[in-house]
Amino acid sequence: MSPVAPLLSVEDLVVDHRSGAHTVKAVAGVSFTVGRGETVALVGESGCGKSTLARTIVGLHRPTSGRIRFGGQDLTSGAGGFLAGRRDPVRRRLQMVFQDPLLSLNPRATVGRIIEEPLIVQKQGDSATRRQRVDELLGAVGLSPDMKTRLPHEFSGGQRQRIGIARALALRPDLVVCDEPVSALDLSLQAQILNLLSDLQERMALSYLFISHDLSVVRHIADRILVMYLGRIVESGPIDILGSGARHPYTQTLNAAVPGARAGRRAAPLENAATSDVPSPIDRPSGCFFHTRCPHRRTECVERTPVLRQIAPGHEVACHLVEAGLELAPPAARRTA
Repeated sequence: MSPVAPLLSVEDLVVDHRSGAHTVKAVAGVSFTVGRGETVALVGESGCGKSTLARTIVGLHRPTSGRIRFGGQDLTSGAGGFLAGRRDPVRRRLQMVFQDPLLSLNPRATVGRIIEEPLIVQKQGDSATRRQRVDELLGAVGLSPDMKTRLPHEFSGGQRQRIGIARALALRPDLVVCDEPVSALDLSLQAQILNLLSDLQERMALSYLFISHDLSVVRHIADRILVMYLGRIVESGPIDILGSGARHPYTQTLNAAVPGARAGRRAAPLENAATSDVPSPIDRPSGCFFHTRCPHRRTECVERTPVLRQIAPGHEVACHLVEAGLELAPPAARRTA
């Protein structure tokens, strides 16, 4: 039996931005897949290219090079351009939940109109059918259909994010890209939204690409994790590579930044990469981009760019030292009082 093709396949994707006289490679050759019914988390610090990658996948940015395949269809080729048509059938199957629910919702439109709009744009059903669908979606995300006549400012932050999720589900997508969907919420609301996303995934057979900078959030929802640094994937694997399973020094640093985390097997070096500045994406370091912050760097890290290599089934790392079989001591975990 031939293996099942992934729902989403990203191959050597590059996305450049112009910044004055400079060209910034926001995404610098990224490859990964998302399977059907799977949640893949993309993590990294602010400015590493996570949101640019997410927006490129859903067609809000054009890729400079590389390929994006969705459901077997190449989205980066063809005379129509990259997701050029507003009523392109792929748009119905590929949706996005944004970070700030207040900024992503039309402040002058009622909630019912906001959720109905994708159905109108895609010419799905008549008016009565669309209204029924809006009621179903509000109920699915834990809101009363009676709320559909209200405006976004009348809702709390958690309720507004539920509205954003309902809008993303209106067209019955296969994949939802969630760009930091809980980062603007307090901890109790974060848990509610994460539980809602998990419940909806099970009921509607959804796949998620979940963008976050918070590993404590990712642990609760993801099946696999991609760690991104300055536009590149530096480590990928099952969610249990977090904690003591992390091998790349950057992943270990992210682990150490989680309050109360146990970073791993040995005492930490005094030099912690989390305390140093991220290099500018306009003038990125040579070789391994992380070498300017890495306590284990060697000459080859400055001179040669590492590539992702498999070190265990499903676990890939882009690090010269890991490739050489060296065991890297992780940085100390941050302790809470």
